[in-house]
Amino acid sequence: MMPQLALSLAWLGGIAVGSWSITSWLLGLALGIVLIVLVRVRLRNGSVAPRLALLSFCLLVGLLATFRYQHHDSGLSLDPFATVDEQATVHLRGVVADDPEVRDVTARWTLEVDAIALGDDGEWEEQGGKVLVSTRWLPALSYGDQVTLTGKLERAPRFENFDYREYLRYQGVHRLMRYPKVEAQEGNRGSPLFTLIYATRHGLTRGIEQALPEPQSALTQGIVLGVRSAIPAAIEEDFRKTGTTHILAISGHNLSVVVGLVALIGIRLFGRASPLFLGLALLATWGYAALAGFEPSVQRAAIMASLVLLAVVAGRWVFLPLSLALSAVIMTLWDPFLFWDLGFQLSVLSLTGMLAMSTLLMQLTERLRPPDGYAMPLRILGFFVGLPFAATLGASLATLPVQAINFGLVPLVALPTTLLALPALPGILLGGMISALAGLVAPGVAGLVALPTWFSASFMLLVVQLGAALPGAAVETPPIHPVWGIVYLAALSAALWAVHRWLRQVSAADRVQAQGADLGLLFRWWPSSRAETAAWALAALLLLYTGLLWSSNHDEVRITFLDVGQ
Repeated sequence: MMPQLALSLAWLGGIAVGSWSITSWLLGLALGIVLIVLVRVRLRNGSVAPRLALLSFCLLVGLLATFRYQHHDSGLSLDPFATVDEQATVHLRGVVADDPEVRDVTARWTLEVDAIALGDDGEWEEQGGKVLVSTRWLPALSYGDQVTLTGKLERAPRFENFDYREYLRYQGVHRLMRYPKVEAQEGNRGSPLFTLIYATRHGLTRGIEQALPEPQSALTQGIVLGVRSAIPAAIEEDFRKTGTTHILAISGHNLSVVVGLVALIGIRLFGRASPLFLGLALLATWGYAALAGFEPSVQRAAIMASLVLLAVVAGRWVFLPLSLALSAVIMTLWDPFLFWDLGFQLSVLSLTGMLAMSTLLMQLTERLRPPDGYAMPLRILGFFVGLPFAATLGASLATLPVQAINFGLVPLVALPTTLLALPALPGILLGGMISALAGLVAPGVAGLVALPTWFSASFMLLVVQLGAALPGAAVETPPIHPVWGIVYLAALSAALWAVHRWLRQVSAADRVQAQGADLGLLFRWWPSSRAETAAWALAALLLLYTGLLWSSNHDEVRITFLDVGQ
C-alpha cells in the first residue's frame, strides 16, 4: 500500500507548491539530481534500491502536479473584461450557468457571457468569461435561461483577512454585476441532465417546506439537500460559534446512510459481486451527490464511496487512508484550485483526524485486557461512545488551525456539542427524505409523517443554541499566519505518531489484522529505516518551506502609476 499512498501525497504536495511559479524549477532540479544518482547506482551496482526509485517517482509526480496547477492557473489568470471601465454601463448577453441561490428577496447566480456591448449605442461583440450577478428575486430565473443584462462590471473587493477577488478567480469568475436591469430572452440552453437535477432538487425542497415549519424546514433542507440559503443568519452563527458547521455540510455521514440503504437492498436482490449491485449503488451515490450540489465535501465523499464499492465487489480489503488520498488526487487532478478551497481542506483534514484518533483508540482497546465477563460490555461501550468521541476529537483537533486562520474563532464547545447533536443526524437524513416525498405526494398528511424529523431537527437546534449560549463558547483569535497552521499540524502529527509507536511497543499484539475497513493500516506506511526517515523528513521540510512561500505569495502587490500629463 505504501507506494500508492506515497505517490498520492507527492501529487498533493506538488499541487500545494504549484502556487509559486519558481517551484517547478526547484522540483525539476531535485528530480534531475535524483535521476543522476539513479543512473550512477545502476551503473555501479546493476540495480536500483526500491526506496530510491520510489523517491524519484514521487518527485516526478510532484513535478507533474506543479505543472498541472500552473497550467490551470494560467488559463484563469487573464481577465476577459480587463479593458472595461468599472464606471461604464455595459450590456451583457449570456446564459444562467448555475442554479440561482435565492436568499430573502435577493438572488445570486453566474452568467456565462456570450457577447458584450459598451454603452447604449455600442455594437455586440463576441465575448467569453463569467460574471457573478446579484439581482432581486424577481424576475425568477432558472438554470439555462438566456438573459440580457445592463449594468456596471465591478472587480471583487479584497478584504483585510479574505481575498474575495482571488476566491472568485479560483472559480473562473473575474467580475461582479450588482442589481442590473434584466431582460429574459426566449429559450433555454441548459444541459437536460442538470435541468433535471435542479428541477428534482427544487421539488424535494418544496416537499420539505410543505411538511415542516421553520426553522426545522430550513435545517432539514441544508442537511438533506445542501440548500442552506433558507437557514436564518442567527442559526448559522450558532453553528459557527459551536464549531458544528460540518454537520450542515453534506459529506460521508449523509452518503453512508443513502449508500448503506441502497447497498443492503442491492445485495439482497442481486448479490454482493453482481454488476447490477455495483451499478445501483454507484447510481445512488452520484445521484445524491448531484442533488446535493457537488460541493467539495460531497465530491470527496462520493469518490471514496465509489472506491469502497469497487473494493467490495472485487473482494478487496478497504484501505481508508489510501481511499482518502486517491479521492483528493482525483479532485485536484480535475480542478487543482480545489486544494485551497476551504470546504476541501476541512473535509480532508477532519476525516484524517477521525481516522488517526480512531486508530489510536483501537490500539488502546487491543492493549487492554478486561476481566472475564466485561469484554463484551466494554466493546459495546467503546463502539457507541468511544469511537464517536475519538472521531469527533480527531476532527476537531485537525481542523482547528483552518478555523482559527479563516474564521478568527476557536470554538471551545465543539466536542460536547457535536457529540450531543450527531445522534439527531440520521433521523433528519432519513426523515427528511421521507418528508420531502410526503410533502409532494400527500401534503395533507405530510406534517404527521414528518413528526419524527421535526423532533430530530428541534433537538439539534436546541443543542446548538444551548452550546452557543454558554459563556466562552468560542474564543476570538488575532490574525494568524498560515505557517503556524502548518507547524501545528506537524506537531499534532508527531504527537499522534509518538503515541502510536508507544502503544505498539507496549502492546502484546504488534499489529491488528485487517478486518473490513482496517483503520489500523493508517500508520503502516511509516518509515522503518534511517534512510527512509530522512527522506520523509526532507519531504516535510519541503512542505513547510512551501507553506512559507505560499503565505508570502498572497501578499498584495501594489503598482502606482503617476500621471504627469505627458
